Amino acid sequence: MSIAASNFQLSASSANGLARAASLQALSVEHPTTSILQYMSNGNLLITGPHKEILKAHKELQEKLNCFLLATDTQKNISNSNSVDIYRADELEIYGYLGAFSVTVTLNENTVDLAKTVNLPSGKFDIVLDLNAERILQNEVAPPGYYPIEESESRLADALAEIPEMTGSFDKPKFFAYDPEICAHGRSGIVGCTNCLESCPTGAISASGEIIEVDPFLCQGQGTCATVCPTGAVKYVYPPVGSQLESIQQLVRHYLDSGGEQPAILLFDTENGRPLIEKWASSLPDNIIPVEVEEIGSIGLDLCLGAIAFGTQQIHILCTDAVPKSVVLNLNIQFGILNTLLKGIGYPVNLVILHQNQKKKKLIESIKATSTSFSISPATFMPTGLKRTDIRMSLDYLHEKSSIKKAIVPLPEEAPFGEIKVNRDTCTLCMACVSVCPSSALEAGGDIPKLSFIEENCVQCGLCETACPESAINRYQRYVFNHDLRMNIRTLNEDSPVHCVVCGTPFATRAILERMKDKLKDHWMFQNPDSVSRLEMCENCRVKDMFEKEASAKDY
Repeated sequence: MSIAASNFQLSASSANGLARAASLQALSVEHPTTSILQYMSNGNLLITGPHKEILKAHKELQEKLNCFLLATDTQKNISNSNSVDIYRADELEIYGYLGAFSVTVTLNENTVDLAKTVNLPSGKFDIVLDLNAERILQNEVAPPGYYPIEESESRLADALAEIPEMTGSFDKPKFFAYDPEICAHGRSGIVGCTNCLESCPTGAISASGEIIEVDPFLCQGQGTCATVCPTGAVKYVYPPVGSQLESIQQLVRHYLDSGGEQPAILLFDTENGRPLIEKWASSLPDNIIPVEVEEIGSIGLDLCLGAIAFGTQQIHILCTDAVPKSVVLNLNIQFGILNTLLKGIGYPVNLVILHQNQKKKKLIESIKATSTSFSISPATFMPTGLKRTDIRMSLDYLHEKSSIKKAIVPLPEEAPFGEIKVNRDTCTLCMACVSVCPSSALEAGGDIPKLSFIEENCVQCGLCETACPESAINRYQRYVFNHDLRMNIRTLNEDSPVHCVVCGTPFATRAILERMKDKLKDHWMFQNPDSVSRLEMCENCRVKDMFEKEASAKDY
């Protein structure tokens, strides 16, 4: 996030306007840098689609790039003309990004790597112009270097103008950081949280066993993966949310210290929102402080709750039509959780407002119409950059300042906070749930058959629920403001241990033993008293007893 007051023609005639100018001028947060990735393109362009269309595009681009033509209307008789080779495909698969597109072609049931067929030294195509009526790559956001036209004349004109410039090296920031240690995607072959996989509009995230993998070259920084991550395993780092919060904290503090009242912020993205705000800035209400973020999708619970705790009266978000629909969907889910939390402790539900696809007049009218008189004294704690910690600190502060002291607020099922309940009649204390819990919310009792729970740690990933062989676990989304209830160790189930009848070693719970006896009572192998009695022995004594009984039988 970068805020440059000199680029905004903001009104500074009123007390609020002067306070806003002073706050923007005084901002001094330096955002941490992130690593840089580099794309390399040699200008090897694949043009694919109906043969007549690819020939037209080839005519426009043949003198500027090294072009290869691939026709997909193979039912027609396609002949090479003007010494231009046209390859054909019944089926076509494309994967990659600028400088590294793999293209697999199937024709007459034979599958080949097209780059090898055309003898490209790099083994990859650099750019793909897709003229098919239905795009080959279905990701909502196309990767760099891939131009799907889908029969749009304006898209084709833009692509023909831009593609010749896509040669050489191109730098971009790495937008994310990933900590597999706290990822709740999977454990022991069981799938838990899939939020980031389902929300990524670029197809950059894939499952890799119990963790995920993010292709940094496919990632375009939409930010939703970090916004929907329940643990903070995926972080947005361009810039980090903690750094953004520090900026907002400074802005609001300077604004209030300079005599401003009712501070509100307007969040907008760099690529599409900033040009609009630069044009519309003079019409913004004087209490609206413009705040730039790299991507709208990176705005989550931690940022919004922190901003409110730091004294922001209202958060307006400019969402242009360039923001992918899946990003908007996930933002609305997050804001649904946020509004439920705030409403539950007595705050207005219009503290965060998403303004979608609005023109200047409509945006200004909407901001004025939804303004609120809510205010609290700003919190003074510093953001940590740890997602759940920052959310907790903000909520605890807002709860403290609220007149409604609810201990518990029920939440939507998408929320990353809550408890689990265990059916003691069916739970055998096998501890399968403990073995898969990624956040230490569940604990075993050591030598004592006991299952304990710490609600503070639970991220509602569902791994315990899926792993339970007895279907004894159910999740309930809620937020607990009572610190002791949230932090104290809670016993979900316990049982008396069963001791081996021979050596006295504890080896199972009473529930497991009774379940085993019940399941095996009609089995032919357990119809004699010796077999049944072995169920009450530990593993070592059971084996020893079997060999001793077999040896006695042989001697007899």
